[in-house]
Amino acid sequence: MNPVKNFKACVYLWISQCIYVFMGAPWFFIALMATMGFDNPDTGSASFKWLMLLYIVNWLYPIALLFSAGAAWALYHLKKFKAAVWVNQIPLLWLVPLIVLLVYVMAA
Repeated sequence: MNPVKNFKACVYLWISQCIYVFMGAPWFFIALMATMGFDNPDTGSASFKWLMLLYIVNWLYPIALLFSAGAAWALYHLKKFKAAVWVNQIPLLWLVPLIVLLVYVMAA
């Protein structure tokens, strides 16, 4: 009896979630550096409100990672493999901008 229900989906979930966890280190560094955006003395401006929103959304990454990992594995065990793969891609909403930012910083 093979405990792996769908080998491709299982491997994809494992590899992508390992990448998400390893990207937690640069995410944490950038999340801590984002607090420097609050150095602006003009705290009543509209840009401050956008900065605060982005700051809060940035710190939601670990919650999204845990939620998507749990939901993806639950869907996997319910044999909904395509849905599991799609749900597992939720952390990419945080990682793609992070990777673009890191590439931009390294290229500059």
